[in-house]
Parts: sequence; C-alpha cells; structure tokens
Amino acid sequence: MYFGGCLLVVSSILFVAVKHQTAIIVGRCLAGFAHGIIYNATITHAAENAVKQIRGMVLSSINCTILSGIFMSTVLRAITTPYIFESDNMDNNMIVGICGLILSILGIVSTTFLTYESIPYLLRRGNEPEAVVNLMMLRNESYMTPNLVEDLNEMRTMVLQDKEENMNVLANGNASAMGKMMVLRVLATLTSNYLINSLLIIMIMLLLQSQSYYMAPVILSGSRFAASFIPVFSTDLFKRKIHLTVSSVTSGTLMLALAIIFASVDIFLSTTYWVPAALCIVTQIFVSLGIDPMQHLLLSEAFSTSTKPWSIAWVTSIEYVLQILFIVLYFVGQIDRVRIIAIFFVTAGVMLALAIFLQLAIPETFGKSIKETRDLFRK
Repeated sequence: MYFGGCLLVVSSILFVAVKHQTAIIVGRCLAGFAHGIIYNATITHAAENAVKQIRGMVLSSINCTILSGIFMSTVLRAITTPYIFESDNMDNNMIVGICGLILSILGIVSTTFLTYESIPYLLRRGNEPEAVVNLMMLRNESYMTPNLVEDLNEMRTMVLQDKEENMNVLANGNASAMGKMMVLRVLATLTSNYLINSLLIIMIMLLLQSQSYYMAPVILSGSRFAASFIPVFSTDLFKRKIHLTVSSVTSGTLMLALAIIFASVDIFLSTTYWVPAALCIVTQIFVSLGIDPMQHLLLSEAFSTSTKPWSIAWVTSIEYVLQILFIVLYFVGQIDRVRIIAIFFVTAGVMLALAIFLQLAIPETFGKSIKETRDLFRK
C-alpha cells in the first residue's frame, strides 16, 4: 500500500511540475502500476478482515470510491475546459495531478494511522498475539468475545490449510475459480471500455448539442456513481447472484435495445435524441447496481490466502488486455452507423450469454465466511 501510494505521489508530481509529453506518459504508467498494487492489496485486506455480515458493504464501498474518482475527473475537466484554452500556464493534466497529489498524500497518512495489518497475514507468519489485538481493534471489542474466538479459530484453520497447499494458481481447484472470475471480469469490461464509453458519450452529446458537449461524460459517470451507493446497502440484504443477474440481463437488454433503435432509425438524422440518451443513462445505472460491485466482491471471496494475490493479478490482467483491445478497435476504421449497430448487437449478445453462464457457474456466497466462499468456488 505504501509503495503504491509513493508511486502515485511521484506520478502526480510529474503531471504538475514537468510540462513535457514524455513526463506525462511516464506519470500515467506509474499511476497505472500503482493502481494495480493498491487495488490488489485493498480488496484482499477488506475481504480477509471484514465481518461476513457487512463484507458486501465494505467491498461495494471500494467500488464507490473508484467511481467517485472517475466522476471527479470528468467534473474537473468539464469545469476547467472552457478556461484551459485561455491559459498558457494550466492544462487538464496539471489539474488532475494537483488533485492526485493531495489525495495520494491523504491516502498514505490514512493508511499509516487508520489501517491494521490483516489477521490471516499475521497468522500465516506465526504472529498470533498481534493478530488477536488487531482482531479486537477491527471488531471494536475490548476482549475476545465468543464470536471473535470463533472467527479467529476459523481463520487459523483456513491459514493452516492454505499453508499446506501448493501456491500454484492452477492447483487445488483454483483454476476453476480463476476461470469464473475472468468471465465476470470480461462481462464488466464490456460495460465500461473506451469503445463503448465513447459511443455512449456521443449519444449524450447529441442531446446536449455543441454548446455543452463537455458535460456528457459528467452525466454518464455521474449516473453510474450515484447508483453505486445502492449496492452498499443492498449486497448484505439480498443474494449476490440476484444483483449480478438483474444487472447483467437488464443492461444487456438495454444494449440490445440501443442496437435495434440504431438499426431502425438513423439517429444522426433524427431529432429524437433523448431516447438513446435515456437508454445510455439507465444502462449505466443498472451496471452499477450489480456488475460493478460484484466484480470486486466475488473476486475478493474466490481464492485462498496463499493464492489470492497472484490469482487477482491474473484475473485483472485479462481486463487490461481487453481495454487495450477496445482502444485499438476504436481507432481502427470509421465510426459510422453500421459499425455502431454491430458493436451494440455483439456487446449485448455476449453480455447476455455471459450472464447465463455466470448464473449457472458462480456459487452463492451471501452470508458465508471467507473460508466458506473459498471452498464453494473450488467445487
């Protein structure tokens, strides 16, 4: 966590202090590397230490944080874009760098004073006294209650089993869990990538007209961010698969509706811009209700303590490869009506197919301990 935070500080300084394209590219690479480190550590720590009754809330809050950063960046760009063109001393990269520097320093300070070491991590290294102290502090208890003793014993058993197993991510049923999580990650990537996001933003821009085109990303990301607060309170009340199925089937159907509209009417020659624009916004809302939080929550529950870091790294690498592929697809050829129709039809079809597969393949982890979810995913 500290290493990732330091990399973010360095990348932010490059954005602010060095006005050179090479420095900006290096800064973006460092920021991406830091995100990978921090993301892996955050969901691992959250899953291993959160009480099972509120684990959904904790992991969904992480999703809110990620979306809040996206929303904040779009707002900053929308506010500053009209003035950037009039200034020779300020640009969007510098503004993002200033905000990133402040938040990175706050993150390092918060990690230092507000974060306790993971209980399974301490047990794995034989440091049980500190594990007991940290467990009481994380649960806000002054002594070892029966519930804490039960949780500690279950964690101890889980860690002992994991230490005896092969750390190979393809052994002990871990390959099956990785495959399921990769499919879920592909589904999530289909809802948020450069190609799809650009098309959705174009739909909003047609509605707003040219005078306020830079507000389109704000509306799109804002709707997704606002809806992300709902799973924070619902993922510990309703089953995981309900969230995932409703979200994936509905958003896939809405994508299909967009494809049908484009196939039936030439939107670029029509004045009824509000219909596809409304569908774009509703799609973002339904994605945020299930696919977004579940990709983090289920990923945190699927693996053993011995294979979790590398398993998460391999699963998330699939997303990054796909993101690069979608960027390439955007710049290859011309974005016209026929290509938009094909993109929406293919995306909707794949999303619905993956939704059916995940409904059948993924176990229900609602109300289960982290040891129980690990065992369920291995079956």
